Amino acid sequence: MQRFLNNYDAIYEVFQHLSHSNALDSDRLNRQVLARAARVCRAFSAPALDVLWREPENLLSLFRVLPSLERKDGTRDSAYFLSSIPSLHNIMRFQDYARRVRTTSHFSDGRSLDPSVFFTVAHANGGDTLLPSLQTLTWRQSYPFDNTLMTLASPSLHCLRIHVTGLSITASREPQTEQNFKQFLHDVFSQAPYLQELWIHGVFSKSLTPVTELRHLQSLAVGGTIDLGVFRAISVMDNLIELNITVDFTDLDQRTPDERPNGFSALQALNICGSSSHLERAVSIISSSHLHSVTIRTLWEEDRASHVGFLPAICSKWSLSLSHIALTVLFDMPPLDHAPSQLTMDYLRPLLTSHRLCTLTFESNYALSIMDRDVLDMAYAWPTLEILTVRTFSTIGSNGHAPECAVPSFRSIIELARHCPNLHRLSLSATLDSQALLSSRSQPTTLVSHSMRSLNFEQIMLSVASSQVVQLADYLLSIFPNLDLDGNSVSYHAYHAPQQRLVELRAAFRARRDGTALPGFFSRVLSFLP
Repeated sequence: MQRFLNNYDAIYEVFQHLSHSNALDSDRLNRQVLARAARVCRAFSAPALDVLWREPENLLSLFRVLPSLERKDGTRDSAYFLSSIPSLHNIMRFQDYARRVRTTSHFSDGRSLDPSVFFTVAHANGGDTLLPSLQTLTWRQSYPFDNTLMTLASPSLHCLRIHVTGLSITASREPQTEQNFKQFLHDVFSQAPYLQELWIHGVFSKSLTPVTELRHLQSLAVGGTIDLGVFRAISVMDNLIELNITVDFTDLDQRTPDERPNGFSALQALNICGSSSHLERAVSIISSSHLHSVTIRTLWEEDRASHVGFLPAICSKWSLSLSHIALTVLFDMPPLDHAPSQLTMDYLRPLLTSHRLCTLTFESNYALSIMDRDVLDMAYAWPTLEILTVRTFSTIGSNGHAPECAVPSFRSIIELARHCPNLHRLSLSATLDSQALLSSRSQPTTLVSHSMRSLNFEQIMLSVASSQVVQLADYLLSIFPNLDLDGNSVSYHAYHAPQQRLVELRAAFRARRDGTALPGFFSRVLSFLP
C-alpha cells in the first residue's frame, strides 16, 4: 500500500477515470469526489487536484476561489467583478489551482467575467500570465481593442480558438478596425509563438496576416472568407498540414497570369469552400505532394467549363496521394437555366484516377444519375475503397418536373463489393426493389461473404409476401453476413412497404445473425450460395 501511495502516476491514473462523464449530475458528483479525495492525505492531494483542475469548463469556476468575486449589481445577468484587490494569500491559492489548468474556455455571456478581473489578478500576480501551463483555450473576443486575452497567452499555449462577435460586416472592414485586429493578433501571437492549432471566426480577411508569424502552426481554420492576398501570404507557412478556409477572390485581376505551385509545401488535409473558378486558382498555388484528404463545397457557376475545371486539376496533381474526398455541389434554387437536366458520372469521372481512394462522399441538391457501368468503373478504379456515400435530392427544373435519374442495380453493387473487399459502408440515393433483388438470385456470383456492415438506400420497396421476406434476408446475409438491421446497419429514408414486412425482415436478420432461424433456414442459405 505504501508503494502505491508513493506512486503519483498510479494515483493520477485512478483519479483520471473520474474526470469525464457524459451525464451532468454524474460529472458534478465526480468533481465532488475528487475535491474530497484531495483532502484525504498528501499522497492524494496533488494528483486529485491535477485531475480536478486540468480541464475546468470555464474560467469562472477558477476565479471563484477569490472571495472578493461578486456580481456587479447582484443580478443573474450581470458580469462578475472584484470588490477588492485579492490578498497575497488568496493570490497564492489562485496560483496553486491555475498552474494545473491545461484546457478551458471563456465566453462573454451572462456568466462572464468583467475584463477588470483579469487585469487586477494579473497585476497582483506580478504581471505574469495567469495560466502558465495552459495548452488549449476557447475565447470569445467582443472588440478588437480588448486585450484581456493577453493575460492568458503564454508559450505553453498550443491550441487557440477565437470567436469574434459584436461587429457587423461593415464595421469589421473599416480600416481602423482591421488595424486594431491586426495589432491584437500580433500581440497574442508574440506571447504564444508555439501555437500549433488556430481556429478563428469573424475576422475580416485582411486582418489575418499576423498568422504568418506562427512558424510552428500546423492547423489553421478560418470561419470567414479570405482573399487572394491573404491566401498567398499564408501559403509560405512551411509547417501547415491542415487548412480549413473559404476563399473569395473577387478582387482577382483576371489579367494576372496563372499561379505557379509554390505554396503550402507540407499540406496534407484541405477543407475549402468557394466558387469553382476561385477554387481552381487556389489549387494552382498548392505545391504539396502529401495531400491525402480534400473536402470541397462549391456552387454551380454560369460558366460550366470553369465549374468542372477544378476537379481535374485536383485529381491530376494528387492522384497518387488522395485517399479521402468529400465533395458538395450546390445549385441555385431554382436551378439556373444553363444547369444540366441532371448530373452524370462524367462530372465525377476525374476521381477515377485516384486509385488509392478509401473514402468518397458526394452531396448535392441536384440529382445524380449512376448507371451500372459507372458502378463497375468505380469498382475497378478504387480497390481500396472503404466508405462510399452519395446523397442527393432532386430539385424542380425549369420544366416544372424533377429529372428522372438512372440508378444502379443490386447486381452492380455486388460487383462493387467483390472488387472492394474493404468496403464496409455504402450509402446511395437509390431504391432497393425486393422483387428485383430476389430475381437476381438465379444469376451466379463469386461473392460468398463480405465485410459490409452498413447499407443505406433512399427507399426500399418490400413488395413481397411474408413467405419471401425470410428468403430476402437469407440472400442478403449470404452476401453480407455482417449486416445487422437491429443496429441500424441497414437504413432507409423512405419505405414503400407495410410495417409488418419491416418487422418480419428485422426478425429474419436477427434469426440469421443469432443462428436461431426457422426450420430449414440453413438449407435455404446454402442453396443461395454460389
